[in-house]
Amino acid sequence: VSQTAAAGYVASYSREQESQADRLGAEYLSRTQYDPRNMIDVIALLKNQEQLAAEAAKAAGRPVPSGGNWLASHPSNEQRLAEIRANATLYQGRYVDDGRERYLHAIDGMTFGDSREQGVVRGREFYHEPLGLALSAPNGWRIANGRDAISVINAAGDAGLVVKLLPEQTRGMSHEALIRQLLKADQNRVDGRTEKRQLHGLPATHFAGTLRNAQGQSANVMLTVADGPGGKRYLLRYASQNAQALQRALPGLQEAEASFRELTSADRKAAQPWVIRTVAMPKGGFAELARQSTLDGMDPQAEARLKLMNSAYGEKGSGGMSTAPAAGQRVKTVR
Repeated sequence: VSQTAAAGYVASYSREQESQADRLGAEYLSRTQYDPRNMIDVIALLKNQEQLAAEAAKAAGRPVPSGGNWLASHPSNEQRLAEIRANATLYQGRYVDDGRERYLHAIDGMTFGDSREQGVVRGREFYHEPLGLALSAPNGWRIANGRDAISVINAAGDAGLVVKLLPEQTRGMSHEALIRQLLKADQNRVDGRTEKRQLHGLPATHFAGTLRNAQGQSANVMLTVADGPGGKRYLLRYASQNAQALQRALPGLQEAEASFRELTSADRKAAQPWVIRTVAMPKGGFAELARQSTLDGMDPQAEARLKLMNSAYGEKGSGGMSTAPAAGQRVKTVR
């Protein structure tokens, strides 16, 4: 109880600091001849981003991200927006050019989303050009591209295939020796069998069995060690919430594993990173802009996302933030 109370006190203190920073920010902007109302655009954009994320979660059947609570270290975007609007009205004056055209020129060509070095997710496909590696998710599953692993996760979210790059020193070991080393890390008793496989011509060894600890508790374990492109080695581990989830997801896990492959020429073309481009708004508005964008067909909310990128979605900012740009006006898109 004391820890919770202390956490609430510290968070409340942080919220007050954040509100004070917003007040001072408006003052400092005005002093240096920048319009404090631009702060409204920033917070409105954050609020609109939360709204779009909630709509995307609903459409995908996922839980809607919860808003801030009393332990949040920042005020809610709703609260901040109201306070900043009040602060901005305190300052009136003639302000310098906000540099929109210079800004659009500066960001033209900037990477959007995953970079080449991280590997890119394109719908149900994952491509990593530097590693020469590709992977596909079964229909209805999704790919999570993490810092240390790629996870192919089922629709229920209770099972997935976790793919990790193994250390260089494992290169000289046999698959069987490597599997024994991986499983004996916790000094468990291992029972099971191995099976040689080929994943699109890449040598692999699959293990299925059980681990038993000193207390006699057991757990099912399934994993595959595979030789990837460039002589690198990978661990493909079947992860699940429980044995029942593993059994239900097994066909999908096997399908995901079987997609492990070296990049084809078509894969390499699809692996190119997306970039931001600044273009003239077409006469057909955001609907046409979305059709011309790489996001079309990849993101079910492509049009809404482009509106968000161009300050024309949801909550209004400092004077027409949610107004659609006129035909011919420079806007951001993804190519």
